Amino acid sequence: MDPLETEFWKAIDGKEKRRKWLASLPIHEKVRILIRMQKMIYPLVKDRDPRACVWHIPGYDDDTPKSPPMG
Repeated sequence: MDPLETEFWKAIDGKEKRRKWLASLPIHEKVRILIRMQKMIYPLVKDRDPRACVWHIPGYDDDTPKSPPMG
């Protein structure tokens, strides 16, 4: 395998591991991640899309990032 192909397969493998990690999270963590993403993108799209919003759900105001396991 050439180096480019090796890097390609490493990226695909990493993507699959992340997908499985996200799938294994409990629903409240998935909602927390979604709200964090909404907070990041809202300033960029609020003028172009009047439907853009950030959900306000009690108990989900914590911005502590939850990182995937490394390895």
